[in-house]
Amino acid sequence: MESPTIPTGSQNGFVSSNGYRNPTVTVDGHVLRERSELLLLKENKILIQRRDEWELNDYKIPGGATDPDLTVVETAIKECKEEALIVATNVKYYGAYTMLFGKDVPKWLQNRNNGKFPIDYEGYYTHCCVGIYDHDYEEKIAEEDQDTFYKLAKWVPISEAKKYLRKEHVRAIDQYLLSARGITI
Repeated sequence: MESPTIPTGSQNGFVSSNGYRNPTVTVDGHVLRERSELLLLKENKILIQRRDEWELNDYKIPGGATDPDLTVVETAIKECKEEALIVATNVKYYGAYTMLFGKDVPKWLQNRNNGKFPIDYEGYYTHCCVGIYDHDYEEKIAEEDQDTFYKLAKWVPISEAKKYLRKEHVRAIDQYLLSARGITI
């Protein structure tokens, strides 16, 4: 799964009413919000935030909208700094996956959109990266980029977290660990 060409963020998209840029791509006729995310590892643990009780796919990792001026890896590293206040190293790209909302738009997204529907995209096109904790990020984060992730996330043993992670995340972590021989995780 590793070694696809590392793309830059989409030039297409829209600006939402709150002023945020939302890059989009079209896949099989579906308009999807383009994102980049980083699975952050340290001492055989992964940094994740539970959204609710441990339900399948109900967690958050650092990530956000792609930037047309950055590669998706650079975006994932930037989002990790902003959301987790952590600098990642040895970051690798493991491709992208799609998630269509269908009739089940996530509650947290409904809340974010002030309950207004339809939203302007039908799901996510997410670039998946994996990296290792290097050190805490100590520079100031712009207020509009601050996130509560760093307060709520926890380091969870990878073996425990795998039971709840998306299959794409499990595959990326497994590939990373296989290729990371000799790197202290």
